[in-house]
Amino acid sequence: NGLERRGNPVRSGSGDGGGFANSHRLAAGMAGFLDAAGAADPEFAGAIDLGADTSVLTRVSTRSLHAELLRNDMSNDKTPMCLSFAGGHRSFGEVAAQLKTTNRDCSVESLLRYVDYAHRSPEDRSEMRFQPLVGKFETHDEVGHLFCTEVNGVERKMRGEQLLAMMLSNLESFTRVDGKQIPLSIVVPDSFSRAQRQAVRDAAHLAKLDLRELVLRSEAAAMYFGSKRTPEVLSNTATVIVDIGHVYTSVSVYEWDGKRGTRVAACSAEGLGGEAIDLALYDALCANCSKRFPGSKILPGSKASVRLMTQVRKLKEHLSGVGEAAVTVESLFEDQDVRFSFTREEMEEICSPIQARLTELIKGVLAECNEETKAKISFCELIGGGMRIPMIKAAIQDGIGEGVALAYTMDSMAAVAVGAALCCARLFQPKSGGVIRPAFDNLAQLDLSDDAGLAPIAEEERSEFPSLMDAEALDKAMALEEELRELDQRARDLHAARNAYESKIFETRGLVSGSKPHAELIEQDVVRKVVDDAEAWLYDYSEGGGSSESVTVERFKAKLEELNAALDAPLQAYNAKLQEEHQRVEAEMAAEAQRAAEELEASGGKDDHDSRKLKKPERMRKVLLNKEEGNSHFKDGNFEVATLRYVRALQHCDKFFDLGPEDVKEVDAIKLSLHLNSAQCYIKVKNFPEAAKSARAALELDGDSVKALYRLAFALSNQNENDEAKKLLAKAAKLAPEDAAVQKLAERVQALIKREDARRRAMAKRMFS
Repeated sequence: NGLERRGNPVRSGSGDGGGFANSHRLAAGMAGFLDAAGAADPEFAGAIDLGADTSVLTRVSTRSLHAELLRNDMSNDKTPMCLSFAGGHRSFGEVAAQLKTTNRDCSVESLLRYVDYAHRSPEDRSEMRFQPLVGKFETHDEVGHLFCTEVNGVERKMRGEQLLAMMLSNLESFTRVDGKQIPLSIVVPDSFSRAQRQAVRDAAHLAKLDLRELVLRSEAAAMYFGSKRTPEVLSNTATVIVDIGHVYTSVSVYEWDGKRGTRVAACSAEGLGGEAIDLALYDALCANCSKRFPGSKILPGSKASVRLMTQVRKLKEHLSGVGEAAVTVESLFEDQDVRFSFTREEMEEICSPIQARLTELIKGVLAECNEETKAKISFCELIGGGMRIPMIKAAIQDGIGEGVALAYTMDSMAAVAVGAALCCARLFQPKSGGVIRPAFDNLAQLDLSDDAGLAPIAEEERSEFPSLMDAEALDKAMALEEELRELDQRARDLHAARNAYESKIFETRGLVSGSKPHAELIEQDVVRKVVDDAEAWLYDYSEGGGSSESVTVERFKAKLEELNAALDAPLQAYNAKLQEEHQRVEAEMAAEAQRAAEELEASGGKDDHDSRKLKKPERMRKVLLNKEEGNSHFKDGNFEVATLRYVRALQHCDKFFDLGPEDVKEVDAIKLSLHLNSAQCYIKVKNFPEAAKSARAALELDGDSVKALYRLAFALSNQNENDEAKKLLAKAAKLAPEDAAVQKLAERVQALIKREDARRRAMAKRMFS
């Protein structure tokens, strides 16, 4: 394809635009194939933005081109590129990322990098710093590494395409509409060679995706940029787009004539992104450990290395927002926790080669542009996770020049994914004689390179892109994938059956051990005996539910039916009362819905519907996630970052909309804890006005909270408002007479009041003498 693939940046100049005609011919050929088969255009098209660290999914309507950012099964916009084989089945994304510390040999991450590494020459591999921290691998001359793990009692060896196919299959499941596949584009790094791109196509084939197109990251970004702006705004301008990813960085310059954009120059590099900073910090902390703990060594692939890298990423994030931060690595050496402190200046010093390399990359791209094009450049768009780091922004500014402003108008996370989905939707633009869809007039018209091309869907087109795996290897890989899918489904069914049985036990125990309304109608002694027996079987690791080898889905279902039958009689009166109340509430809700409908009709039928509302469990998960992150930051002494997490959690608390009376109490209790934590953070950084605000907010939720009274008094005392502080401490002392902290602060406040009174008396005496 004419691109250099060694350790140096990959350059492609304006000559790449010549591939536009050939890409168009392939698109037309594909459309003809669809028409010949009699298939109607799909209503949606999607894209998978394959990142080295995480992936993003989008879907657009082929009618309106309305874009939607898709969430995974954990309700997250980003999915870690991590896969784990544990417990007889596969785990993906966040779950696999959590398992990689305890199941290192059975886990693999950064799946796209294995494909990159596999299809490089031995010389290129030696220049690429790629040493997996997790996974058991066997070196292979042809494909670099083979991942080794046990499947169904047999050791299997898998190449990068197979691992990537498994991840693609999981990601694709979240793009479906009513359970049906939609056509997809996949985003690949600009630096990928023809062989590496074909490896991605092979992975998509193994995953049985409806892949229509591979799109380069820079081209997807340009499609997003051009499609979101009017022809008048774009005319006679040039745009620099810098995409700083976790591993891959690309710089491209597009010149615009209305909606038509021509790539003038582009450059990309592997190993120049967030991971490069991670590795520099990792090396620095390892060197720090060698000095502090002579003779110690953190081996790649060890639990210590995984734990350290996790904290390194946190440290990088902290230092992007504050000047100094600290992290604690638990059990780094023989159950010994190790704390590291680092400043932003220290990070910038060790990362100076990365900054210099990025600056030179940008200067090299601009050097390929003529003076006329340079004169048209007024700003540089930044996207990618790395663009938030101050030293990265400074390096970009050095490369682009002081006369060009840095811009952040593109969605950093979704721009590339949405742009790729628009590229896919473009394939279904109505041809002559078709239905006119004005939305397509807003799409950018790019002179796309021929390097990506379309993934073949017709057999006669397969010769365009021959597979890198022979027929026998493909058949074996497909057979293994089917076997793994059966194991995954079996594990999901068993997990669901066990959860149903366990949930019934916990739910019933809560009825007799709590203070539920109408609990007096329950035959509690009988229920306790039934639940105790059921729980004893569940955790019996010899012959009961704890023995995974002997328990099947059918056994759990039978035990659940047996449990329900045993509970029918002792819960009969209680369930009848609940049913009666349920019917009453349903009637009230129906009446309320009727009143709302009448009010809506009276107001002209305008409905202010918020499509982004999340149900309580999903919103609560976001609240607790931010709270836990805040607690972790607080433990490390990063109080400013912790405060931001607590504030974010409180913002999520305000977005609940489907709460019952008990739910309101639960949310208020969490809000109380968050306000108290925020107050303590502000006290730590001596921001006493904000500390007082947080403490007052806590008192609005619980006027008898001793912690809120104490923290408000502490904040007021430090603002010389001792009289109010004294009243608050008096109330706190009544509520907690043995609290030593309250007593000590009360004594201090009383001493300050006496000192102030003495000062005032002395001043008055001087005035009247």
